[in-house]
Amino acid sequence: KGVEFVSAATAPVPGVSKLSISIAAPGVPAVRKPFLLYAIDPNSIGNLVANGDFGKGSEGWGGKNAVVEAPDGSGRALCLVGSGKGQYKSQWQSVKIPVPGQSYLYTCWMWGEGMGGGSNLSESFSDGKKAKNYYMPAVFSMGANGSAGWRLMVKRFDTKPNTAGLTLTPVAEGSGKVYYDNI
Repeated sequence: KGVEFVSAATAPVPGVSKLSISIAAPGVPAVRKPFLLYAIDPNSIGNLVANGDFGKGSEGWGGKNAVVEAPDGSGRALCLVGSGKGQYKSQWQSVKIPVPGQSYLYTCWMWGEGMGGGSNLSESFSDGKKAKNYYMPAVFSMGANGSAGWRLMVKRFDTKPNTAGLTLTPVAEGSGKVYYDNI
C-alpha cells in the first residue's frame, strides 16, 4: 500500500516532531513504527566549533596563547607553551548544543613536545542549574610526556535533555609545548 507519514506534532525549526511510519502489504499485518525527527538549523551541521583548524588565528577562542605553524608544516595550530610543573595553560570556546539529550563527539589532534596535555569540558544547562565541569583525564589526556607526532584524541559526550552548551578547554601542564589542531 506504500508508506504513510503521520505527524503527531509539529515544531518550528529547530525542533522535534513525533512521527510514525506505517507499512502495509496485502495479506500481511500493517506495521507502524513511531520515531522522533529532529529538525536543526542547517548552519549547525558539521563542526560546532568555530575556527577549529585555527586558519583564522585565535578568532572565536578565549585565552592568550599563540597560533603558529604546526611542527610538521601541515598548517596552523594552537600552541600552548608551558612554564613549569603545576603551571596550566589553556584556550577555550563555548558552543551551543543544537539538539540536547544526544551524543556528541569532541575530537582533536594533539602533539606534545616534552609536555602533556588534554582537555577539560564544562556543561551548561538551560534551566539555570550550575554548570558541571569535567577535567582531564576524564575528557581526554595524552599523558605527561607528550607524543612523537600527532595523536588523535576522542571523547564521546552524552548531553542531558537540559544541556544548553559546552565549553571546550584544551589544556596543557608542565614545561614544553603542546599543539592542538582540527578541534
